[in-house]
Amino acid sequence: MFGGIVPVVAFRKVFPRSEGWYHAGLFGFSLLGGFIVACMLDFVFGSIDAGLWSAEFWAVAGAIALGIGALAFPLAGLQGVFGAKGFTLGAMVMMFLGNPFAGIAATAAWLPSWAAVVGQILPPGAAGTLVRAAAYFHGAGGATAGLTLAAWMIVGLVLIAVGLRRNLVSSAAEAGAAA
Repeated sequence: MFGGIVPVVAFRKVFPRSEGWYHAGLFGFSLLGGFIVACMLDFVFGSIDAGLWSAEFWAVAGAIALGIGALAFPLAGLQGVFGAKGFTLGAMVMMFLGNPFAGIAATAAWLPSWAAVVGQILPPGAAGTLVRAAAYFHGAGGATAGLTLAAWMIVGLVLIAVGLRRNLVSSAAEAGAAA
């Protein structure tokens, strides 16, 4: 959860005027975060016991990176289109619906069916399912979760593009009014 929320806030503070660096920071954080969390799961906790050079390790790292990005990019897009209110609303939905209905501790099968559906549609639940599939089942059962996360990434990128376009149009209008 926080791996997708915190970088949106942090990189906006670090790069307040550079959209390129801001989005590159989110992308890099997603990749590095996936790698670091996979290292922790493998070498510190022994949860995946795969080794750095195994395909399983990199599948888990990729699943975690995709989960972070699928949360960070839509939130950044909401922030770009609707400002702080959009980010706050998106973060609250992910925190108060996505997190409890994710089914990460057991699986979504243990939740009421409506909650499982909601949880698996949102990035935290889809990420948990994809990581579990990559870590323990050689990817079996992870296709829907992977496609769900990819869809969230696309939604985030579209929202970012809309926000950038809106800012360009308003900047051009202000420049035209000043001239």
